[in-house]
Amino acid sequence: MAWTILYNDGTEFSDQDGEPAAAPRPNVACVVQDDRILWNHDCYCWEEGEWVEHDRWSTEWYLDNEPHPVRLRGYTLTKAKFALLYDRAKALKVSPA
Repeated sequence: MAWTILYNDGTEFSDQDGEPAAAPRPNVACVVQDDRILWNHDCYCWEEGEWVEHDRWSTEWYLDNEPHPVRLRGYTLTKAKFALLYDRAKALKVSPA
């Protein structure tokens, strides 16, 4: 599964850069995963080979129960800055087959 994480400062980290556990954890604007864009969540957790959106409570459950948790923390941006990053995210999406 192809994925790219976009951060509030405009940097990116993808599956080509390393394993999920190597990704910087804070300040995530959105995650592009194949043909989806994950955004507007407190956290994004690596589960069964993909990024999954989590709110605060499901993140706590995940951290308590996952033997090797990998959690990214979302970051709220201004509408203008998010719009720029979201446009970049749309360009990264892989169209469904």
